[in-house]
Amino acid sequence: MSSRPYPRVHSPIDEKSMTQQHFTQQVNVNNIVEAYSATGVDLYAEHKATEKYGTVPSKTYFEALCEVKEFENYFNELPQHVREQFQNDPHAYYEALNQPISENTTPDKGSEEIVPPEATQEASAPQDSTPQNPAP
Repeated sequence: MSSRPYPRVHSPIDEKSMTQQHFTQQVNVNNIVEAYSATGVDLYAEHKATEKYGTVPSKTYFEALCEVKEFENYFNELPQHVREQFQNDPHAYYEALNQPISENTTPDKGSEEIVPPEATQEASAPQDSTPQNPAP
């Protein structure tokens, strides 16, 4: 036995171990190889193939935050009575906009439809049909 140039460090643990001991048979390499030899199926690879992941939008955090702030600004520009219908909560208004068409109504006026931000911006655009000539 070789002599160590430094003393061996031992950290006694007085608490109950947090290691999950009930997985010992599943993670034992001998059991894994034996199961693969018997079935020819790599159970870990089979498990990984069944995992599903959601799609992640390709927006950066900054871009997403700008969209949220833009919507909040739009919501704050709405008339007070509309904001009160949603308890001054932009998220509640956003959720109401994303409901199916049959449910897309304001809480207190069952038949009045909620106008999405894009429609109000288009409606507020000038509708002047006369051509404008630039000044010479």
